[in-house]
Amino acid sequence: IHIGRVEGNVRFENVTYRYPGREAANALSNVSFEAKPGQMIGIVGRTGSGKTTLVRLIQGLYLPTEGRIYIDGHDLSKLSLSGYRQNIGVVSQNEYYFRDTIRENVAFYKPDASMEEIVRACTISGADQFISALPSGYESVLTEGAGNFSGGQRQCIAVARAILHDPAVLIFDEATSGMDSETESRIQHCMELLRAKCTMFVVAHRLSTVKMADKLIVIDKGRIVESGTHDSLVREKGLYYYLCQQQSLV
Repeated sequence: IHIGRVEGNVRFENVTYRYPGREAANALSNVSFEAKPGQMIGIVGRTGSGKTTLVRLIQGLYLPTEGRIYIDGHDLSKLSLSGYRQNIGVVSQNEYYFRDTIRENVAFYKPDASMEEIVRACTISGADQFISALPSGYESVLTEGAGNFSGGQRQCIAVARAILHDPAVLIFDEATSGMDSETESRIQHCMELLRAKCTMFVVAHRLSTVKMADKLIVIDKGRIVESGTHDSLVREKGLYYYLCQQQSLV
């Protein structure tokens, strides 16, 4: 099925995934949930619990071993993935940057973007503030890997790149991991600006990043063990409460 612009309704129905060659253990087991357009879904859990596997399934990088994933009611396995992925923006912990101008790096996924669109995306991500202060502005050249910019600046550029083509589904995969509090605050502000315009999935080790999510999904050993808002899960005093305690959030 060739699909155009999607609304962003994502539904997992009893999804199990096993990596090839590791049939003895499930990376995810019997996962079911629904994310509606405009919702921000936080995905949290211990290291190795299956968080990144889940968002890779949303991208269609893997297909379920068992169960179904539905996008706006369409079975993801039957969609043209090239068309579907035009609807997705991803910000990961380790982005790649080209030895080129900031403008070209931001416009990588949308090379025909106007300067106005690029500046708008950078303003939302918080990158415009430091880019505008550079002598060459958006024509400033990144070294390979963008080593001439700080980690926080690189991440703001990555966020701008992801949102430039106005994705219906936006994924932050540990996007604030290792970032300073100022960068985390910028990205949280960006999330607030975008949350009504797309379906947002935020994989986070730093739970302060996802406290304001509409729904939190807590994964442990490949299974959803808790689901709810920050306040409701804290009251339950389960795994999420324990993780919050570890980060002095309760």
